Amino acid sequence: MTGEVGRRRARKIARRAAAVGAAMALAAIYAIAASRDPRSALYAFFASPFASGYSFFSMIERAAPMLSCAVGACIALKAGAFNLGGEGQAVLSFLSHMN
Repeated sequence: MTGEVGRRRARKIARRAAAVGAAMALAAIYAIAASRDPRSALYAFFASPFASGYSFFSMIERAAPMLSCAVGACIALKAGAFNLGGEGQAVLSFLSHMN
């Protein structure tokens, strides 16, 4: 039984890693196709948010409203309810994170 759980967990991790890898590959392809200077575009997209503490926390601050909305949708879906109020959740989370 433990071996089956481990294999299931490994498949789940592999699927998530493949999804993240595919998203990063698509972002890189878009940056290469849409930019005159692909190297600086890729650096700005993948490395510059982690270049300094200010950049990192600025990224977290901008992502917080959407993460709040996603958490609300995940809670509703995990409870078995289909939530049609995603736009309202987004607006409320944006308003709650304004300074």
